[in-house]
Amino acid sequence: MIPVGDDPDDPRVIQLILFKVLIVSFGGYIVFLCFPLFRVERHLAVVNSHRDVALRTFQTFAEAARTDPIRDAVLIETTRAIFSAGATGLIDGREPVSQHPAALMEVFRGASAPTGTPE
Repeated sequence: MIPVGDDPDDPRVIQLILFKVLIVSFGGYIVFLCFPLFRVERHLAVVNSHRDVALRTFQTFAEAARTDPIRDAVLIETTRAIFSAGATGLIDGREPVSQHPAALMEVFRGASAPTGTPE
């Protein structure tokens, strides 16, 4: 501790107070910068764990589909979910991520197609 006299106008007192304010401000600034990055890292860790689960169950999705058009649509959608670029969280993503509805339309087309020829 710096020996300080009783005079509140002593330059050493002002210097000590400014130094403490500077240290506290710098610490707050570092926390302010690190918290969003920590939140992004946690978000990306969750996204990557979901992709890991999807990759491990990819074969199950392929075997569960009964017809080729439905299997193709399910596999396309699963592939898109696994490998598509998602929001990182660095930018506040309040607007929805655009989804391509073509794969979903393939499922409906395959489900509504006639299964056999009428006699």
